Amino acid sequence: MLYTYDKKNLQFKKLDRKKALMLIGGIFAILAFSTSITPGIRTSKETITIVEHDTVYTQKFSEENLIRYMKELNIKYPHIVLAQARIESGTYTSTIFKENHNLFGMKKAYQRATTAIGRNRGHAQYDHWTHSVIDYALWQNKYLSRAKNESEYYEYLGKHYAEANHYIASLKNKIKREKLEELIEYTY
Repeated sequence: MLYTYDKKNLQFKKLDRKKALMLIGGIFAILAFSTSITPGIRTSKETITIVEHDTVYTQKFSEENLIRYMKELNIKYPHIVLAQARIESGTYTSTIFKENHNLFGMKKAYQRATTAIGRNRGHAQYDHWTHSVIDYALWQNKYLSRAKNESEYYEYLGKHYAEANHYIASLKNKIKREKLEELIEYTY
């Protein structure tokens, strides 16, 4: 069975056989056409060209781009997720972030859809930092789509995400001290 990802509602939807065949045929046609006129997509550790909805984006990492991308993907509670990114990546300086493009300290998923390309240093590895954000959105959709409020979100993080006992307190302190709710609100 094939699925498509609905970014607006952050969930997967089944494709019927006819739509799936049309999608696969369209992908092959686009690939055949694009490889005949372009040398391919070039990537580096800092940038990647992403084609989405007929618009080409080059997204070099910055916190501003991270916030914009989280908003574009309709990430729930982006101030909490931003605090997680800052904590888990050592404010974007950790080896896991630099080598794996992993903003959230995510482990490679085996029970859900993922954008990870492998593992490095015990953590998921991604081609680009945006793939880490997409993977977080997939994780959020799988496990937190029914969280009704921040309390339930924090409760789940504390039970299933956090490895440190003081993780939730650290998130809340960071959000308050660094005014992350306001930062999210006023970016873009």
